[in-house]
Amino acid sequence: MKQNKKLLQFVIHLMAWGLFFSLPFVSFWRNSNDDMALKVLHHGITLVSLLSIFYLNSSFLIERFLYRRQIWKFVAYNAIIIIVVGYIVHLLKMNIPELHINNRMPPPPKDDFNPLAILFFKDIFPLIITMGLSLAIKVTAKWYALDWQSKEADKKHTEAELQNLGQQLN
Repeated sequence: MKQNKKLLQFVIHLMAWGLFFSLPFVSFWRNSNDDMALKVLHHGITLVSLLSIFYLNSSFLIERFLYRRQIWKFVAYNAIIIIVVGYIVHLLKMNIPELHINNRMPPPPKDDFNPLAILFFKDIFPLIITMGLSLAIKVTAKWYALDWQSKEADKKHTEAELQNLGQQLN
C-alpha cells in the first residue's frame, strides 16, 4: 500500500513537472523563425532553478528546520538560497543573446529599468513562489496525515470504551 502511494506520488510529480517544462515550448512552435536552442537554454535555466528550489525545500529544508520549529533558520536558509540561485540565474540569462520573438518590439532601452527590479521580478520572485508552493504542499500533506492519525486514535479509543462497556454488562 505504501509502495503504491509512493509510486503514485512519483507519477504525479513527473506528470506535473513534465507539463510545466513543456508549456514554454508550446508557444515556441508558433514562431519557428527564431533560434530554438536559445529558447530552450533560456527557459531551461529558469525551469531547472525552480525544480531545484521546490525539491530542496520539500525534501530537506522543511523537514530539517520547519518541522523542528527552527523557523528562523528555515527562513534564513531559504532567503540565502533563493538570492544566490536567483542571482546565478540572472547572470546566466544576461549572457544569452536577447530573445525577440518575430522582432515585433524593439528591445527596451537599458536606462529605463532598474537592474535590481529586473533581478527580483524575473528571477527571484518565481523562486519565492515555488518555495511557497512546496511549503504549502508539504505542510498540507503533514496536516492531513496528522488529522488521519487523530481520527484513528479516536476510533481506537471509542472501540476500547465500547469493549470495556460490553465486558461490564457481562
